[in-house]
Amino acid sequence: MGHEVVIYGVIVAPMYAGDDCDPMRLHIRNEQIIRSLPRDGDWPWVDLSIFALPGPQPMGTYRRQVIHFGLSIKDDPGSETWLATWLEKFENVLRLLFWSSARLHMERDFEARRREYTWTPSEQARAAMNADPPEPVGSWEQVCA
Repeated sequence: MGHEVVIYGVIVAPMYAGDDCDPMRLHIRNEQIIRSLPRDGDWPWVDLSIFALPGPQPMGTYRRQVIHFGLSIKDDPGSETWLATWLEKFENVLRLLFWSSARLHMERDFEARRREYTWTPSEQARAAMNADPPEPVGSWEQVCA
């Protein structure tokens, strides 16, 4: 019997503040990006199967889109290599999306405390999301507590 890690969290998208007056523009793009992720990626998995999109406005999305993600995966307490690979894959998805915050919780069998990662877009990235055309978040600050 192996060790388990449970990873879950949210990616919160902002409302679009550009000149085209379509407040759901970025939400639609995020939905298209999530739905285009592979269904059977390589381990450790960051593919379509771990993400859940909210319903359209007003059912599930009032102003900001909240994209949930989560998975239970085999852990390797003797190595953090798989975790570095998983985080790299997750951040590759973040680079495709429009978001104002991302938060990840990690519960590992052999650690007493839960890890929490947060990502916050840089000021430059926030400005680029509101440009015409908008650009996905390309730079951020990440904190692990």
